[in-house]
Amino acid sequence: MRVFKKLRTATKFTIELKDHLGIVRRFSGLTDRRQTEQMGRRIESLVECRSARGGLDLETSRWLENAPPALKVRLADVGIIDGTRVSAAKPLVELLGDFTRHLEAKERTAKYVGECKAMLRRVFGECRFTVWSDITPGKMEVYLKGLRNEGLSVRRSNGYLTALKSFARWMIDTGQASESPLRGLRKLNEKTDVRRERRAATPDELRRLIATTATSGESFGMDGQERSLLYRFCAETGLRANEARSLTAGDFDLDGLTVTVPAGYSKHRETDTVPLREELVEALRGHLSGKLPTGKAFGGSYSRLTDKTAEMLRHDLEAAGVAYIDEHGRVLDFHGLRHSFVTNLSHAPSRVAQSLARHKTSAMTDRYTHVRLNDERAALAMLPDLTTRPSDEQARATGTDNTLVTEQPSYPTHRIHTSESGARLGALCGTNRQASLEVGANKNRVPAVENAAFQRGRRVSNPQPSDRQSDALTN
Repeated sequence: MRVFKKLRTATKFTIELKDHLGIVRRFSGLTDRRQTEQMGRRIESLVECRSARGGLDLETSRWLENAPPALKVRLADVGIIDGTRVSAAKPLVELLGDFTRHLEAKERTAKYVGECKAMLRRVFGECRFTVWSDITPGKMEVYLKGLRNEGLSVRRSNGYLTALKSFARWMIDTGQASESPLRGLRKLNEKTDVRRERRAATPDELRRLIATTATSGESFGMDGQERSLLYRFCAETGLRANEARSLTAGDFDLDGLTVTVPAGYSKHRETDTVPLREELVEALRGHLSGKLPTGKAFGGSYSRLTDKTAEMLRHDLEAAGVAYIDEHGRVLDFHGLRHSFVTNLSHAPSRVAQSLARHKTSAMTDRYTHVRLNDERAALAMLPDLTTRPSDEQARATGTDNTLVTEQPSYPTHRIHTSESGARLGALCGTNRQASLEVGANKNRVPAVENAAFQRGRRVSNPQPSDRQSDALTN
């Protein structure tokens, strides 16, 4: 490597070295000789990696990302670096277009793609992020903090961070960046700033909603019967509004009692086969009869199910006399039907409830399960009754309560041997009476007064056969 100035009057130094093909290349350096030499050593590292066909180390990758765009273009032109490295120097607005096309290729919904694009465009504009190297965690933290101070919820703030992290992950996956500048940022706890808390409808509220809506007129493109069936369908399957919006008549297998949600519209991006109740299938059979397999399942006269499902449900709740907001401030919107479905599964085994809810973890299923007052009372009824009655105390005191007595009077643990007890033992064991009498007398180690008292208690608690009976046994 050689660093020099082409002319004495030149303001910048020039770097001269051989590339991976052995060809001498020249690169424009900086005004400072020492910094230009450092740049030359970095380029030599790139040449070595290119010759060995190996990957770049983290330090070199970071330097390359922050290198002047003209230098990266020159390095890509001579083949020292891959062309994808140059795209990192493109304006973020252009990269955003590539990222949007990436999301569309993954069959993300148009609503999701539009929201991500709008959030990223706002962040790039208000934070003045022009190129990839402009993105820093400090600027992003300050920006999100300012939005929350202006009234943005923590949940929405986390949404902005998630969108930008998805963009950074795409940059790394496509080789345009080595690491994410946002790797150290974490989401905030959304429980500290709950703006809308949902509730689950009771079975009586659902029956009232379904019955009242069925007799109502047309609204949001659907007559009362179709809206009533839609509410019942979502309350008995737990499908989200967007999932119900994507369904066609061909997605239903009424004979098999199932409905299939395409992976492109399922939240976890997997094809879901959801079981149906027989009563619901009978109601769906009449609704879907005459529809083409590609025809929408719900939506009425609209081209598809309305996006204002929450507003539609609120109108029907008011007509049915069901509170949209309860006394605790919790709302029953369209997603509340899914909460109702999971809550009604609370008595099913946890693994079955998690599977029907199509949740990855049981913790998410618990989050959707709402404990009602009658559930708490039913659990309390399972506790033992600790009420004490006077008659019970008297019965226990007199021993007439049919309770098994386990406590016995305490007696000496050592045995009391007398000639009489020896005779009984001999009679039971089949030994000679005279020998038994001698054994009983010799083994007696207790004074006569104590022995008499102990023997009286022993005979009361454990009666033994008399000597005459023992004689009879021996004879």
